[in-house]
Amino acid sequence: DVERLTAKLDVYLKEGDYEKVVNLYHQAFKQFPQEKQFFDRYFELIYLCKKNQLMQDFAPQYLQFTLQQKRYDRLTSLYKQILILVPELIPPQPEIRVELARLYKQQNDLKLAVKLLNGLHKTHPEFSGLPKAYQLLADCLELMPNMAAQADKARKLAQRLEGKLKE
Repeated sequence: DVERLTAKLDVYLKEGDYEKVVNLYHQAFKQFPQEKQFFDRYFELIYLCKKNQLMQDFAPQYLQFTLQQKRYDRLTSLYKQILILVPELIPPQPEIRVELARLYKQQNDLKLAVKLLNGLHKTHPEFSGLPKAYQLLADCLELMPNMAAQADKARKLAQRLEGKLKE
């Protein structure tokens, strides 16, 4: 079934029938939700064709899939590719935002890590990982020049959130 669907995709792609290609990929995601090749190939297609709206719609799902597959090596480069087409995209899932921020901190891309964590308590007030997220934010800010005051604020917020969580 996977091979048959892949062959159909290739035919429609060669014919230039992109609407059918997109519809087939959506069918593939439903029929084969763990099939890595469909996710990867669809991402490459919309990236290479510079389909901003499709990227905006698909990116959160693809990031989630990549995280579930534990493909941490791919996650940061994938997100940077997404930002080329959709520069303001912040993943809607708090777990992905925190994981990306952790990975970017390891890569010393502190500005992007801070961007991902900033305002998380406002968009996801019920997220149980908020205290750790804001501790990570404080750690990132501490490593940036002239951000010691913001790092202290983030640490205090992490402590308050930890207290609320214990209640």
